[in-house]
Amino acid sequence: MDLEITAYIVDTCLKILSITAGIVAIWQFKLNTDEKRKENRHKQAYTAKEMIESLFLNEKSRDALKMLDWSGRTYKDGKENYVIEVNDIKESLRTDNLNFDDKKKFIRDCFEELFDRIETIQNLIDIKLLEFEDLALILSYYAEKIMSDQSTYCSFLREYGYQKTIKFLYLAYPMYKASKDKLDKNPSEEITETYQILFEGALQNKP
Repeated sequence: MDLEITAYIVDTCLKILSITAGIVAIWQFKLNTDEKRKENRHKQAYTAKEMIESLFLNEKSRDALKMLDWSGRTYKDGKENYVIEVNDIKESLRTDNLNFDDKKKFIRDCFEELFDRIETIQNLIDIKLLEFEDLALILSYYAEKIMSDQSTYCSFLREYGYQKTIKFLYLAYPMYKASKDKLDKNPSEEITETYQILFEGALQNKP
């Protein structure tokens, strides 16, 4: 009888130790997962910072951002200086009659550089290497400028297949309005029917 009691006690202790070990393993796994999540989040934020810095440091994309913000400013392209007005941008980003003087070529080059970089940003967001909010709030002011003048920019974006740029701009510009109006909007909500109508065909792959 004593042997049976001893065996029972030993078996119970082993079960308790096994359960405890399992709990410790789960706890350790959770700690490791949380640590990896924090590390990954830190990497995402750092990469977003680098992407923003690169966008603003690049001469052409920086000039495009300035053109969105200022009319009548002078820009330097090599030995040439250009005073660029809003109408110059509209003329430069047309999608027909593609004969451009040097000034309009310069403007197109600047906006192509900007849109190429935003295209890359949205692609990295889509594959979870970047967080949308880390970049959208900073660029939402410029997104609002573009979305407020769709006749100038959206035909160009559609024509040259900037699908991801359109997606980013559409989702980012409400953040500027929200911060301006002190509203609590969700910039990550699904693309709406209005978006589909506004940019019909924009998200379809070009041949």
